[in-house]
Amino acid sequence: MGEKPENKNKMRNVDLAYKIQQARDEAGKYRELTRKEKISLFWIKTKAEALKISFAVVVAEIVLVGVIALSLNWGVLGLFEKKTIYINNAEAKTIKQQMPEVVKDEKAELMDFIWSKESTRGKNNYSKCEAIGKINGIGYGIDDAGNYVCFNSHDEEMEVLKGWIIYHEAQGMNRLQMLKHYTPSYTEAK
Repeated sequence: MGEKPENKNKMRNVDLAYKIQQARDEAGKYRELTRKEKISLFWIKTKAEALKISFAVVVAEIVLVGVIALSLNWGVLGLFEKKTIYINNAEAKTIKQQMPEVVKDEKAELMDFIWSKESTRGKNNYSKCEAIGKINGIGYGIDDAGNYVCFNSHDEEMEVLKGWIIYHEAQGMNRLQMLKHYTPSYTEAK
């Protein structure tokens, strides 16, 4: 079957010793050659190497020509050609739509402004009204003497505020004057 590992190592050693002896013999022979023979031997070896290299170059050229021919047949080289792309400029068309005119309700704006300033749009209602289950998010009827008015709903308080605004408009007050009269700390209407 197989040889023992000891025999394999011995065979390797013998092969190595033989190769070393051959190299020494060739070196000795080379030393014995004349100068002319050495040059001749150099040219022979150089020529053999040059033939190997030229053969490799010819094979590489054949492979490249084959690859290019196949690429042309399959259209692979067309991927690298310059292509002209035409871009059509799109023109925007303006469509005029009739927007319904928004009727500016200055009373509603003023009411919303007061409501947002007095209670941050109902987030901070008057606490005494909240304690009894009612609301006052507009600060109406609250004075320093401890008097206050509470409402059952937001709609009710906004109706009272709307009536107050209509009353004071009828007396000739503008928006800023009404805000200063409603809460003296207001200095500017937005």
